[in-house]
Amino acid sequence: MEKQTIIETSHGRIAVNDVPGGGTPLLMVHANSGCKEMFLFQTQALAGTRRLLSVDLPGHGASSDAIDPRRTYCFGGYAEAIAEVLAKLDIERPAILGHSLGAILHWTSFHVSRMSRAS
Repeated sequence: MEKQTIIETSHGRIAVNDVPGGGTPLLMVHANSGCKEMFLFQTQALAGTRRLLSVDLPGHGASSDAIDPRRTYCFGGYAEAIAEVLAKLDIERPAILGHSLGAILHWTSFHVSRMSRAS
């Protein structure tokens, strides 16, 4: 069953959909001006195959606006916010499914050890 939660980060409150499952978790990150619900069909199709996470980036969807916009509203700031969410959920090295901005964040975040590969 899908669990919707809010994770407190130094960038603001991040909304997360979390669907339980085994194996390597899959983190889904939306495009600019999008939201986690854009992955509804993927979540339905993949439910039960692995743990599925979709997030609203700061200033998007159900997440709060950034605490410090200059720090957060850039590729590095978004990547840091996601890394904080993963740390608080105790998730290391998930597979990443990114759409547009979400894909760019993966490539920007190679320095963040909690992210492993593109899917």
